[in-house]
Amino acid sequence: MADSLYRKYRPVSLDDYSSDKIKMRVRGLMQGGVENLPHFWIIAGTHGCGKTTLARIMARVLMCTNPVNGDACGECPTCKAMEDFILTGDPVPGVEEVNVASEGGKASLISTITKASEPSFLSQRTILILDEVQNASVQGQQALLKPLEDIPDHLFVLMATTEINKILPTIQSRAGVTIRVTAHPVPEVVGRLDKVCKAEGIKATKGALRLIARHEGGIFRDSFNRLEQAAAAVHGGTIREEDVLGLYDIVPVDMYLNFLNACEKGDLSEAYLIIRRIVGSGVDPAAYILGMLGEITEAVDSCYSGGASGGLVDWVKAHDDGLIFRIMRLLGNHSVHPTSTVGGVRVSVDSEFFYLAACMVEVFNGK
Repeated sequence: MADSLYRKYRPVSLDDYSSDKIKMRVRGLMQGGVENLPHFWIIAGTHGCGKTTLARIMARVLMCTNPVNGDACGECPTCKAMEDFILTGDPVPGVEEVNVASEGGKASLISTITKASEPSFLSQRTILILDEVQNASVQGQQALLKPLEDIPDHLFVLMATTEINKILPTIQSRAGVTIRVTAHPVPEVVGRLDKVCKAEGIKATKGALRLIARHEGGIFRDSFNRLEQAAAAVHGGTIREEDVLGLYDIVPVDMYLNFLNACEKGDLSEAYLIIRRIVGSGVDPAAYILGMLGEITEAVDSCYSGGASGGLVDWVKAHDDGLIFRIMRLLGNHSVHPTSTVGGVRVSVDSEFFYLAACMVEVFNGK
């Protein structure tokens, strides 16, 4: 796998893009005709969720000579060149992508947008993608105000940012469209990972892929990168849950389930033995509690959405909603740190865990 899986399998059209809501919105705007489109767009969202990819796909649609139903035709010479641009970022006539993290100074931004504002003999339109705009200096952003207020007809500016709150309100107000890209549902990421595995000849269990997708928070780029690490670690073998657990240094679902069952039975001695195994294995205590909360939260989501069964999903289904939410609140409010103190006296990690188990027993007893 010479090229990264994320780059190799990057979507190149709106049809390939993952978010149906965003696809419908962009396609609807594009179908209205280029002449009716706003010339300044902001795409905001967390890292690795597809902002730059969406900007490149939109650039492809705008540059296409024969768009179909609001998407690029995929057949014209421009579309062919733009497909390579989407996958690799290699320059194409009429499209300029600037990483503002490295070129965010006032002079640099003025030079960039001034150059883009000049009509090109090589293309009918010019697309300027400004990536990581939150890294632009205040002076640099202020320098964009006037150009963004009077964008020439041939120019479209697409801004991408992970922190829209760092973009000047006066710039935000000039955007004709603001699109917010979010992390993706775990089942959607698992489905994409599974397709890539089949295409690449990578053997992996669905449980392993689910662990990757969940632990990476539904972020495609991070999930693809972790899949590559797992594939390299098994040397052509099958990626199983225990392989992924080793990469993340996290615990199997059974260790959460056993702890919950012990607390439900009111068996603090069994809960304490489980705690000792957790602490003795070197698992970070805070990560264990957050992991349990994450597993329960995902199980609740699966219950309401009709998702997969097994693990904590079946356990959640067998219990009252009110009880589940009280447990989630307890886990969310509880923290375990190696240097915790009570009344100025340091408390051991396993003592804190034992206190959590006692609190959990009270929750099960309705207290």
